[in-house]
Amino acid sequence: MRSVNQKIEERLNRWLKDIKAPILWRIRGCTEVIPYEGAEDDRRAIDEYCLYRIAEGMNEYLLSSNYSAVIRQRQYEKFKKTLMDICSSHHIEDRERFTDLLEVPIVSDSGIAMVKALHPRKGKSKEDLVEELGISERMVRLNIRKLDHKLMAENGEDPGEFRLGGQLMSVPIKVKEDANGKRIYYTPNTMQPLVMQLSIYQTTIILDSLWKEYETESGIAIELAASIWGQLSDYSKDRIRFVWGSTKPGFEDFLDEVEELLEDGYVNEFRSERELFISDTASVEDRLQIAYKSRIYLNIYIFGQVDPLRHVRVEPRRGQDGKLLFRAYSGEECGEDYTEFYTEDVRDITEDRQQGVETMLP
Repeated sequence: MRSVNQKIEERLNRWLKDIKAPILWRIRGCTEVIPYEGAEDDRRAIDEYCLYRIAEGMNEYLLSSNYSAVIRQRQYEKFKKTLMDICSSHHIEDRERFTDLLEVPIVSDSGIAMVKALHPRKGKSKEDLVEELGISERMVRLNIRKLDHKLMAENGEDPGEFRLGGQLMSVPIKVKEDANGKRIYYTPNTMQPLVMQLSIYQTTIILDSLWKEYETESGIAIELAASIWGQLSDYSKDRIRFVWGSTKPGFEDFLDEVEELLEDGYVNEFRSERELFISDTASVEDRLQIAYKSRIYLNIYIFGQVDPLRHVRVEPRRGQDGKLLFRAYSGEECGEDYTEFYTEDVRDITEDRQQGVETMLP
């Protein structure tokens, strides 16, 4: 009569005949560390014992591998299929008990991963995205159309949509060709898909910071606050008002304005820097800071001056009085020829898109 150890060894040899030696070595190591303690004639118990040790050995191999996450992801999928096939052929139910032991190498939100992969301006081909994200070329095509709804409409078939915290995630995607004629994809607007899990105190710190920024005439700050406030529970809102509203004069008034903005139908959605630049809520400082970041040319209208500062770029500075001021200059870099002004000196700002001059604001 065969011993229980012989039965276990026989199963491992039969079930894992296509598995490589380094993986088998780890699986056998698991049987040595955790020996079988059930009845020697309980076939089902021996089957399940072997499956647990196989899963643990496979998991040890995945965790010890020096390969990239993409390569380990492919190995993980093979391991998972092996376990599922064994369960199916031996009529073992609840196979997730064993497959859940495997460490998934790539665990990320597919929409977030795609957005970040498309940030570089040089762009990436479908092949690049397949390798980086560990997905099929078909999934790359579908994900691109999920992010850019114009591309979705042009291709007819609805691929579905990405959502981030319940909100629709969408960003324009540009397509160009490289020197070899290969199609390259990138997002001209670098959307930042941020997700945070915060305590009430941490949430209040962010709202307090946005309030202070709003006090310096940043209309964009109150929109960011509305994006946060609209996601909070009534309990959290009450606690923030009760604990901090009573000790920070003006903070509750700010929250009242935030709620009014939400009641007026404000919708939290991605907006490009061009859309922010021309929005009604963008303050003079907002527009100047966006222009500085994006290196675009402006026409700046100063109070008391008939002619505007035409076709200039700007950069922020601190004046001798400690206040924020800006320098306007007409060249590629700010040299000795510039005009200084404070935000309160500005009557209006427009983007200057002279013919033949490339702007950096998408």
